[in-house]
Amino acid sequence: MIKAKIYSILWLLGCIYFFLFSDSFLALCLLLTSLAVFAVCKILTVLTKKKLSFELKVQHTAAKGKPAKGVLAVKNTSLFPAARVRCVLTFYNCMTREEQESELYFSIMGGKTEEIDWEADSAYCGCIRIRIKDARVFDWFGIFSAPVSTEAQEQVAVLPDMFQSDVRVMDSQIEDMESVTYSDTKRGYDPSEIFDVREYVPGDSLKNIHWKLSSKLDELYVKELSMPVENSILIFMENCMEEGKRPRPSVVDGMIEAFVSVSQSLIEEGHMHTLGWYDHIRGGFFCEEVNSVDDLAGLLGGLLGVGVKDNGYSGLHYYTQVCQEYPFSHVVYVTFRDTAEIEEVGSFCIATELRAVAKTEDAVSMPEKQRILFTPEHAEESLCQLFI
Repeated sequence: MIKAKIYSILWLLGCIYFFLFSDSFLALCLLLTSLAVFAVCKILTVLTKKKLSFELKVQHTAAKGKPAKGVLAVKNTSLFPAARVRCVLTFYNCMTREEQESELYFSIMGGKTEEIDWEADSAYCGCIRIRIKDARVFDWFGIFSAPVSTEAQEQVAVLPDMFQSDVRVMDSQIEDMESVTYSDTKRGYDPSEIFDVREYVPGDSLKNIHWKLSSKLDELYVKELSMPVENSILIFMENCMEEGKRPRPSVVDGMIEAFVSVSQSLIEEGHMHTLGWYDHIRGGFFCEEVNSVDDLAGLLGGLLGVGVKDNGYSGLHYYTQVCQEYPFSHVVYVTFRDTAEIEEVGSFCIATELRAVAKTEDAVSMPEKQRILFTPEHAEESLCQLFI
């Protein structure tokens, strides 16, 4: 485009020189014709830009290292063709904070819609936000251009590679095993204690119907079961980094894969549990119960968009502020950073730290502190058997 502008300026200067020094009618016609062509190109460019609209269409899930295919649909409602259009697409990974760009060039006739194929891939899992950073229409000669405003955006979830881990849940240190403590704030699965009673809704298990109360009130009511604290498990993912200490994308990727893989392994072994992390938008501890593979799959999209961001404290710090409201007997802390809060958590429950590191020589196990360091490349080997 720069060459076209340089050539057009040289052409116009040449026409002016020819007209000034030749005193020829032909030179005047050539100069006026050139100015008219330039003016028409400018006007058509401005008119066309107002008639272009963009839409992104994508596959909403993709595997690591494999291209996610998408389409850029461009509609031109003008009578005039858009001789050349440039779109700059940006791909931002919310977890690793990486950003890539891709340029698309195409033309589109008036009153037509064109679909331009594109591909994007990521070596790391995460939510990839795709948007049009810059859209610009050019005239036939590439002399003039005009920006086209658009808010078109989409996202793709690049799924983590999961691995199998043999997770053994240790007995919690309870003085009186005959006396079970139940959570005051969390519903659970233990039928020996009722958390609450509510009206029946389609889909509720018939096993939980409170027949005695239902017969009295002549309406169906169900029992909400309690959560025994002694058997509860929290898997907490660290997503707060120290200011200026941005972790490597491969380390964040390895942390997420370990986080999801441990959760899946617990599900397969029949252990219901809770996933937790720091919510950057609401500013506090956030958790969701996971009882099945479907529950985990449903959380993946939001989980991959959580992002690792600067914060004055670790994410685990925010859990320690509300640990009495959310009591767990087992806490698995999946992290990429060092933090003193893990010692505090270990004072009131069984705490296990799984830390992703970059260097292979650092990947050593320290069972006396319930801490396992692993590299992304050897995560499956290091975490093949866990005692939590």
